[in-house]
Amino acid sequence: MLVFSAIALRLSSLLFGLLALGAFNSRTASAETPDAPVYLEWTKIAELPPAGNQSAPLGVAGPFVGVHQDALIIAGGANFAPPIWTASKEWHDNIWVLTRDGDAYTWQGGGNLPHPLAYGASVSTPQGVLCLGGNDANKTYAQAFLLTWDSVTQNVGRRELPDLPQSCAFTAATTIGDHVYVAGGTSSNDPASSLNTLWRIDLGHSAPQWEVLPGWPGPSRAFNLTIAQHNGVEDQVFVLSGRRTGDDGQPEFLNDGYAFSPSTYLKTG
Repeated sequence: MLVFSAIALRLSSLLFGLLALGAFNSRTASAETPDAPVYLEWTKIAELPPAGNQSAPLGVAGPFVGVHQDALIIAGGANFAPPIWTASKEWHDNIWVLTRDGDAYTWQGGGNLPHPLAYGASVSTPQGVLCLGGNDANKTYAQAFLLTWDSVTQNVGRRELPDLPQSCAFTAATTIGDHVYVAGGTSSNDPASSLNTLWRIDLGHSAPQWEVLPGWPGPSRAFNLTIAQHNGVEDQVFVLSGRRTGDDGQPEFLNDGYAFSPSTYLKTG
């Protein structure tokens, strides 16, 4: 198990701090911590039902996933039907809901998305599971919508939100309070269309709108990690690693990271 440390370096930018990311093995980290590392233990509680017209539960990649009203909502995604890797990839529009009663879990049918969709971003919010962007075999989308679960009627609801500032897939999102931040991604199905973008929306506002924030002072990227974490002073948005197409046309895997300060932006933006 690897434990990562982050060191903030001084930059000319007031909004982002560059992080130098290091790693060390927790088994031998220090003589002062002789105890064995504690690992997360995963327990299988359910198997995703078959998608689309498939008869076997194959699972899906890139679905929208989140929790609302103590129910797990999974929507969309893509996979390969057998024979794997030789068949064409299939995008799906299913919505599945996993509910819990004590230690028992049950799948509920949640209906369908308006069209097959995968590889966007999703975050759990008090208002519902926010689904952002995504693509299918032909197009990348800018749509944003909330999926909600009504435990009384056992139905999934959908609330449309303003579109993202541009189409986006392979992106990532996080929350600080009522604010949702979306960082990076690709603007099309072309891997070379990676973005250097940070957007924000306030779900606590009666008429929420997307705000375009300054991008980080580094390479564009997709498949990045985006998380919110308190740095000892405030909650910040961390944009870490990711992938882009390099100048030679080959995939370039990134190991840098940036921290966005909402309070500094409030003072200077």
